Amino acid sequence: MGKLKEELEWLDGYIYIMSCRFEGKLDYSCNVDPALLNCDVPRLFLQPFVENAFVHGFEQMESNCVLRISGWKEQSRYCFLVADNGRGMSAEQIKSVMEGDGVSVGIRNVHQRLKLMYGDEYGIKIQSSPGSGTSIFICLPAQ
Repeated sequence: MGKLKEELEWLDGYIYIMSCRFEGKLDYSCNVDPALLNCDVPRLFLQPFVENAFVHGFEQMESNCVLRISGWKEQSRYCFLVADNGRGMSAEQIKSVMEGDGVSVGIRNVHQRLKLMYGDEYGIKIQSSPGSGTSIFICLPAQ
């Protein structure tokens, strides 16, 4: 566990490095409620989704790669959104990522860790369709 502030600082460094590879094609923003910055979160719970945006979502895009990270408190939950405008995933691809064929372990790992730590009502939800980008919703219990 670590503070969200530290997680976002580490993630900003990672995104900076990746943005250098994308030579000005990245439009990135992070909009997290400042009240959440000192909350405890699992380490590397956002990174696999950001990495997938770069490695899979933005693959072969010529320009305008959009990445948005948001965080807010909603009732008794902390909610996070990692969204991109990349190539997206089909329902079959989402099922494969979530249920596992052994290939895509990062997303499944985060989902399983959150469920083990917090219970079945927490974890991730993926909204995506081919050509329309991907949105990952992550819910944690508020402290």
